[in-house]
This record gives sequence, structure tokens and C-alpha cells, in this order.
Amino acid sequence: MVSATPPRAARHALAYVLNNWRRHGKDHDIDLMFFRVDPFSSATSFGGWKESDPYGDDFPSTYEPLPVSRAETWLLNVGWKRHGLISVREVPGPEAKRLVA
Repeated sequence: MVSATPPRAARHALAYVLNNWRRHGKDHDIDLMFFRVDPFSSATSFGGWKESDPYGDDFPSTYEPLPVSRAETWLLNVGWKRHGLISVREVPGPEAKRLVA
């Protein structure tokens, strides 16, 4: 087995953290199925989405994003992008190329 390069591994980790709700089917829960990103994660503050409008009109006007800290390393700011931006439809895990409709 070939190990992932640090930028690729960082991208996999980001995709997992941001889209893990899809892996566990939470995006199909009746209360969450209309959101493109997990409203209870840092996904709402992430600036590396593949889609130009990842949030749309999904969030109510009273929604306040969770507080997050900006990444301070090259790897988490730039390096991971060598392997492609992350889609809001990506399902992380062994079959990471899967996308949901």
C-alpha cells in the first residue's frame, strides 16, 4: 500500500471533517436534508469548496456560524489544494470519489 503524501492526507482529513455527516447519512435526516453543508460543523466557514455557491439560501437569516480559527500552516492553507477542491457532495471514506445527488 502506498502512503498518501502530506497534502493528499490533509485533503482527505479536511473532506472527512467537513463532510462526515454524509458518510453517516445525516444529510438525509428530515431536519437536515435541505442543507448543502453540515450546519453544526465548521463547514459553513470553509473557503475551499469546489462549488461557487456552497451555501445558497439554505441558512435562516438568524444563523450564526460556529467560531473557528484560521489555519496557520502552508499544508492546511495551500498544500491540500494540489489534490483538488472539496465538493459539498463528496462522501468521505474508502470510496471517497462518491458524490451524492
